[in-house]
Amino acid sequence: MKHNSKIFCGLLFLLATFVTHAQGSAEYSGGYKIKFDEDGSKYLRVISWGQFWAQYNDDAPDDVSKLNMSVRRARF
Repeated sequence: MKHNSKIFCGLLFLLATFVTHAQGSAEYSGGYKIKFDEDGSKYLRVISWGQFWAQYNDDAPDDVSKLNMSVRRARF
C-alpha cells in the first residue's frame, strides 16, 4: 500500500507540472473584461487566483484519510 501511494503521488506531481502554469503564462489574457462603452475606456476587470495545497500524513489513523487537500489562498 505504501508503494502505491508513492507512485500515485509521483504521478500526480508529474501531471501537475505539465498542466499548471505559473507567472508569465501565454494563456493569461488579463482577466475577464466587461466594457461599459464603445471604445473600451471604461470597463470592469475580474481576476481570480488560487493556490492549492495537498498534504500527506502517514501517521493518520486508519479511519481518517491520509491525504488532505485544501485551498491555501484564493483571491477574487
